Amino acid sequence: MGDDSTYLSLFLGLLPLIAFVVVDALLSIKAALLTTVFMAIGEAIWTYITFKELDSVTIFTLVSVLIMALISYKKQTPIFIKLQPAILSAVFATGLIVSYLINRPFILLMMEKYNGFAPTAMEQQLKTLLTQNWFRQMLVTNTWTMGVMLYVHGIVTTFAAFKLGNWWWLALRGIGFYIFLFASMILARAIAL
Repeated sequence: MGDDSTYLSLFLGLLPLIAFVVVDALLSIKAALLTTVFMAIGEAIWTYITFKELDSVTIFTLVSVLIMALISYKKQTPIFIKLQPAILSAVFATGLIVSYLINRPFILLMMEKYNGFAPTAMEQQLKTLLTQNWFRQMLVTNTWTMGVMLYVHGIVTTFAAFKLGNWWWLALRGIGFYIFLFASMILARAIAL
């Protein structure tokens, strides 16, 4: 997998959110919701074409966007589509923590399965690191630290959905998501070492 596809997939995850905020500011909630749905469908199609499958996160994201967009349209309020990322964070956080508790640490298992999708420059380094005990322990620890941080992200995103404007919500949901993931990795490294 090339570097461009990996970075593009990270960016594509933000496109439906950016589209929602921009179209909502310029047009109407109906146009914003339709744009968000079409962008989410486009993201799922791109994921399928690129990876030759739809993973459970992509499917859950698409279904939850469709459901929350429909509810937002019926109620004529953007709050439900704005809560979709918080729900996604909570579901994923629960899955991570459960996988840790049943000794099937999701982060380690996914790193072992998908390290070939890493940017080309990192692929060999990841394979080498996966043979190291300290790195494997850090990935196990990161499974629960990421779960905790995703719960916090869900709370922050929910607060932003109700109390802050669209642009703050987008920043906390989009960029904030990556900041919380990064913080979970730093915490995992500090605990595991």
